[in-house]
Amino acid sequence: MNNSWYVKQIDNKVKISIPFEIQRGLIEGDLEPGFYGEEYKYFSNCLDDNSYEFQLFFQSAFAGACRRSQKRLLWNLLVILSELPYEKLNPWGQFIALSATRNPNRDIQELGIRCFENWEDADALELLHSCKFEEHWLQEYADEVYEENINVLCKKNQSGEMAGRTDNKSSWTGRCGSRYIDDRSENRPQHTFSVAG
Repeated sequence: MNNSWYVKQIDNKVKISIPFEIQRGLIEGDLEPGFYGEEYKYFSNCLDDNSYEFQLFFQSAFAGACRRSQKRLLWNLLVILSELPYEKLNPWGQFIALSATRNPNRDIQELGIRCFENWEDADALELLHSCKFEEHWLQEYADEVYEENINVLCKKNQSGEMAGRTDNKSSWTGRCGSRYIDDRSENRPQHTFSVAG
């Protein structure tokens, strides 16, 4: 592990040290979805080297950016999160993406949805599908992400390919062809929490 990066918990606070150029890129940069810059490569390696410390860092940085309303930092963290492999982020990554969908900023909400789109995981998609959005275009985007991906995943599951899954859980197959694919039933739980700023 790179000696310039570490996470410590001191006096109930997470203390983080990462290289200055990576910090600057996160705080001042404009990361683009699908572009694998130095920040992505750095955090991808950190996730591989020590996923628990990476999780502490990411949760702390995201929560701090929410509290301070640092839109650029939130954006950059979500760009990185959306490109990382879902199986290494489950379950904490989906909760960060879910909280992003509840952020008051529409761009951050859109990027939260993009995380679920990129991950292509049935459980994550079900979580996204339970969300309601005030903005019509965001609701359409979330619905489109769900419908396109869940149908593809169900077809792959029925043909024996477990896209996005490594555990072959039998409960996953129960979603395919069920009412969850095409409707937004009032009986389904709706996530209505928001991130305090």
